[in-house]
Amino acid sequence: MNKQHKRQRELRTRIFIYGIMILAVLGIVTVMILLMVGYRFNRSTGSVEQTGVAQLGSQPTGANIEIDGIQIAKKTNSKISLYEGDHEFVMWQEGYETWRKTVPITAGELTWIDYVRLLPKERTTESVLELGDASSLSFSPDGRFAIGEVQQESRYTLQLIDLEDDTAVTSATLDIRSKLSDGLRDNPNVRFNVKEWSQNGRYVAVNATTDSANEWLLVDREDFEGGTVNVSALINLPISSMVISGASGRAVYILQNDGDVRRVTLDDGSISRPYARDVEQFNLYGENTLTYSTRADDRGVIQAGIIAGEDADAVVLHEFNKDEAPVRIQAAEYYRKDYVTITSGNEMRVYEGEYPRSALAARSEKGELAAFPTVHALTLPFAVEWLQFSNNGRFIIFQNKDGFMSYDLELDRLSETANFNEPVNGAVEWIDSYMLWNVSNGQLYVREFDGANVHALTVAMGNSNEAEFDASLSRSEDYIYSVADGESGRVLQRTSLLVEE
Repeated sequence: MNKQHKRQRELRTRIFIYGIMILAVLGIVTVMILLMVGYRFNRSTGSVEQTGVAQLGSQPTGANIEIDGIQIAKKTNSKISLYEGDHEFVMWQEGYETWRKTVPITAGELTWIDYVRLLPKERTTESVLELGDASSLSFSPDGRFAIGEVQQESRYTLQLIDLEDDTAVTSATLDIRSKLSDGLRDNPNVRFNVKEWSQNGRYVAVNATTDSANEWLLVDREDFEGGTVNVSALINLPISSMVISGASGRAVYILQNDGDVRRVTLDDGSISRPYARDVEQFNLYGENTLTYSTRADDRGVIQAGIIAGEDADAVVLHEFNKDEAPVRIQAAEYYRKDYVTITSGNEMRVYEGEYPRSALAARSEKGELAAFPTVHALTLPFAVEWLQFSNNGRFIIFQNKDGFMSYDLELDRLSETANFNEPVNGAVEWIDSYMLWNVSNGQLYVREFDGANVHALTVAMGNSNEAEFDASLSRSEDYIYSVADGESGRVLQRTSLLVEE
């Protein structure tokens, strides 16, 4: 009996010990899982709360970091866990302007603050090329080239500038007049407007105009003589605007004077059916996705729609009364989702899903497409004149002459209005996917997508009634190029974004 009782007691002891061990392991595993998904004990609230993660990055890297007034030991680029809520982030480095912004952190989510571009306190600007009587300059999307109108021997022509090597900027005059029709070739009053670059920076859409004539050309930067096409002469149709389809340079979309939108294949001059009619303005996203808005019809109705490919129908997304003009529409993609933004006056709406391809696509009782519904609708404090997405598709800019607002698709957040120093003559432009530029009061300004961290970089020229000058980040991202008045004419200049050691 004693032995049996002893064995039972030992068994109970073992069960108890094993139970404690199992509970301990389960507790440790639970704590580890909670730590892995971001749970921490918040001393200020006395409770366990899930944190979010902020990914901090800067150019140049190695910046000091301060969060909510406390400097941390880490430097950029770094990750840090924070409790949910708004936090003030400050980054600085010797010789550079201090950057600061309040950003909301969401529990269980990663917030990217890796777009910080620190600018030198002492900025140096140097001239790199004389442009003479240049009246325009447009940079390729990758900042490797620029093309603009210059005057030579009392006639206008185009100048191509090679910026691939920051240490050796070169230029060449293009014999663009040789590509014009006989009626325009020798006309001294022809002006050349650079309208658009292809995304790979090889092709340029150019509009040659006089008071009574108008021709559109596709300029091949790499093979000017053999690859440049006078599209107007090729199809013998009046064109009011033109955009380049894809990177091959073998097709364009045109808007005819009568409002028809068509695709032109340049190898054989073939013209597609009209994709849409009575169109007032259109834009191209990617290779073959068109958005458009029409002129007001007899009922006073303006339609805004999309054509999602060569073989797709024109699909109307929304109809507006002419009193709701101006109507603007743009498309983009962000994290494998398709988006379209439409503004009418001061109203904005964002559609999300998959671009519709058929005019017979299913609609709700309210007339909305089931697979491409409105996901955001807001009233803005001003009527929108210019509308655009950022290069990465995350931000939408709503702008008039006095200022702009941005909408962040990732954070579902509308910024405050960022006001300009004076009314502007055109849309703000993107330096990269997070920073914008514009010229105001003769100064080149840069600021972030939400209007924060504004800096006047240098004296520069922008858009006016007489001239149109662009600005661009260099390929190396060490400089920003712009145009200014020099001692003997206009000059291409660059402002360094690095502190000289």
